[in-house]
Amino acid sequence: MPPRFITRFEGGAIVCHDEAIKSGIDNLKNFGFANETTVVTPGINAKMNEVQAAMGLLQLKYIDKSIAKRKEIAEQYRAGLKDISGLTYLEDFPGVRHCYPYFPILINKDKYGKNQG
Repeated sequence: MPPRFITRFEGGAIVCHDEAIKSGIDNLKNFGFANETTVVTPGINAKMNEVQAAMGLLQLKYIDKSIAKRKEIAEQYRAGLKDISGLTYLEDFPGVRHCYPYFPILINKDKYGKNQG
């Protein structure tokens, strides 16, 4: 079974170094509430419970190994797909540390008659 990025059952984690962006994210994850009585934006219930948070914290010790394995898998996909015309994929962006959670493939509609599964 391939490694999962970080398993938390459901929910998620965001690391943010900008206080204004963090404040906006905090509002979004709490139904759009800024406090108990003020709604500032549409939002959802995106808060993790304690069990989900604990599972995420446990996964952190494996994150570097997981990212390295996902990078290796992405490189295998690139090698296997590079000579197939009508298929393209994203290359890594310079200066960005990727975590490789997905490997999207773009399908040329003119060549294959459709561009989605």
